[in-house]
Amino acid sequence: MTRTLVYPFDVTIPAGTPIATPVTVLTQFEANTVDRIEWNFPPGCQGLVGIQIGSRSVPVIPSNRSQWLIRSGEGSGIAVTELHNTGDWSVIGYNTGAFDHTIHVVFHVHRNVRVRTDTFIIDGAAMAFQIGES
Repeated sequence: MTRTLVYPFDVTIPAGTPIATPVTVLTQFEANTVDRIEWNFPPGCQGLVGIQIGSRSVPVIPSNRSQWLIRSGEGSGIAVTELHNTGDWSVIGYNTGAFDHTIHVVFHVHRNVRVRTDTFIIDGAAMAFQIGES
């Protein structure tokens, strides 16, 4: 059974941060596969705050890099497939309002399966022979 790990981040977008020069806040964790990302905007954003979810500082959500996730007093989320699994994520945001706003972002992940490279094959016939010789 795969265990879901949850990585929550509170990302503060300072007041007066323009769309042309958004702030990038790193949201990093150990390398795992991200299944879902959720975000919750506080009341009062009123369309003046927007975020993108990034791979380091390169926007990947929404898919169109010129678009932003914009909410006020509500949350949303998206199932994630086929994106990187390095744990090196970020939240990119602007805030043209007069007050700082903190967006709550949660990454739901599962551990990457690692294939062992130090395994070896035991000769089944030799092993049976050795066991039978006791």
